[in-house]
Amino acid sequence: MKLGYYLSIKPKSFSESWNFGPKRNQIKNVRNLIKVLSSNLYPFQLKVFYSKNKKVEEAKLLQLNSEKAFNLLKWKCKWNMEEAIEKTAVWYKNFLLRKDTKELIEKQIREYFNKS
Repeated sequence: MKLGYYLSIKPKSFSESWNFGPKRNQIKNVRNLIKVLSSNLYPFQLKVFYSKNKKVEEAKLLQLNSEKAFNLLKWKCKWNMEEAIEKTAVWYKNFLLRKDTKELIEKQIREYFNKS
């Protein structure tokens, strides 16, 4: 919402890429992210494949740099990393079950903005 506001008043200054992610002390490694995600997707299951190919190495830690959002927009995370993953998984599960996600999205947005 803050980015949308700034884009409406200074589009040239804020029309660029932005990252919004967890605080550095809330970062999870890929294995933990998959664990939280899969625990919230039942009855769906994630299948993780590990490559034995030494030439293809995945990062063990994925991290967004949100410093620009923190500094320029004064943006703050309201949900911790686990909460954000859970909310995302619930949305995907409902989508995959072909449920109407509009009401869920509206509920999640209200929860987000009502959280202090």
